[in-house]
Amino acid sequence: MKKALLIIFLATLLQTAWAQSALDGIMFSQVVYQGSARSQAMAGAVGAMGNDFGCVAINPAGMGLYRCRGEISITPGLSFCSTASSYFGNTEKDFKGNFNLSNLGIVLSREASNYGTLRFWQVGFGMNRTNNFNSKTLASGINSTSSIVDSYFNEIDGMSVEELIGNYSYLPAWNAHIIDTLNGIYTTPVPAGNLTQTRELRSKGHADEWTLAGSMNLIDKVFLGASIGISHISRTNDYSFTEENVKSGEFFREWTTSEYVKTSGFGINVGIGIVAFPIKWMRFGLAYHSPTRYTLKETWEPSAMSVLNGQTYSSSQDLYTSYGYNLRTPHRFGVNLAFIIGTNGIITADYEFQSYRQAKFSANDWDYSKQNEEIKIGGKPASNVRIGTEWVLNNLFLRGGFAFYGSPYSKENENIGNTFVYSAGIGYTFSSYFGMDLSYSLIDGKSSIIPYKFEGVSPINERQMRHNVALSLKLKW
Repeated sequence: MKKALLIIFLATLLQTAWAQSALDGIMFSQVVYQGSARSQAMAGAVGAMGNDFGCVAINPAGMGLYRCRGEISITPGLSFCSTASSYFGNTEKDFKGNFNLSNLGIVLSREASNYGTLRFWQVGFGMNRTNNFNSKTLASGINSTSSIVDSYFNEIDGMSVEELIGNYSYLPAWNAHIIDTLNGIYTTPVPAGNLTQTRELRSKGHADEWTLAGSMNLIDKVFLGASIGISHISRTNDYSFTEENVKSGEFFREWTTSEYVKTSGFGINVGIGIVAFPIKWMRFGLAYHSPTRYTLKETWEPSAMSVLNGQTYSSSQDLYTSYGYNLRTPHRFGVNLAFIIGTNGIITADYEFQSYRQAKFSANDWDYSKQNEEIKIGGKPASNVRIGTEWVLNNLFLRGGFAFYGSPYSKENENIGNTFVYSAGIGYTFSSYFGMDLSYSLIDGKSSIIPYKFEGVSPINERQMRHNVALSLKLKW
């Protein structure tokens, strides 16, 4: 029973993109750290390394390692996302690039005492990017056995015409004459197969966290930190699914169902952490980040178009609608390690755990028990591992890293959702006041999604590769 429900969960993910699906709850809960160029060059493994504002999103105690009086940093960058999608044996590729600002921060540090327990204290404020939604995907293949309309008929079985017209999920298809009635029975001009099906999804947006953090240096061996984060999500999805008759000269030529969805809002969370030097050559850290409690607004605009017997029909009504809801993301727990190699090198490792089953929707005017149950079935606890290194050659810094972000989806679908990060970078300190860091990272992930719920439908297998280049400028005093 659980496996059957899971198949339904996967089939529903992108068929009704406008709804708060389990996919949204899981996607908005995921964090793939970007931040400063130094942090990106080390694949985000900077929890115990500190002395960089990019560490605040991972372990705010790392800010306690600052000793300069202050630092301002800014990190612009470029992101290029390529996607290869396979559907019914055919592979299509698409590409999208965008400019982004992944980090902006200021840290002020003050010396409290040379010999007392409290040696330094710090206050910082800024932004770190925690996810990038910019992508374009194209999948196309010939389906010889079914149409997306077949899944509609399963869903509207027993529904009156009045109920169908009142449902924006099906009204565009009705207006475009893709769904009709004959003697009280729903019919369609779309054949059950021999269709070239094309799915396109154009996404843009990001998730950022604006953080106010404070930290302390105790006897140069224990560092404490806490933060209040204001998270911001902005994402738009422009989705279309087209079916074109393989046979020419037929009454049905083609039709397209489309949806435009915009989601935006803010959330709040808190983080606490500790980094300690148990021995001279090792640092050990622990971090906890509370659930982010989002208040989100979503707008949805569905439409449809068809070509029948040489005539073009479309949904003439304006079906724009807007609504609000809440999302609570899971708790996050982290363990951080750093091993100091002489005076020239450091190797770092971070482990992070969160259970995506804890993500939860709510609203005052809607019951989200169905979506929350789908999250419990389709989500799972996941582990993230990040490893990084930095080596110093006079004023030159050489960096590298690797990260594995475990799939948030249940183990029955373990091939879905794993993300790998490969990174490298350099830095150069021009003086005690100014430095620059440059990084390159490759984020490699695979997914497999069923485009609609009907027997025999082939999954769309996607591989997305995101290339990020970032440049940090740092001014210290």
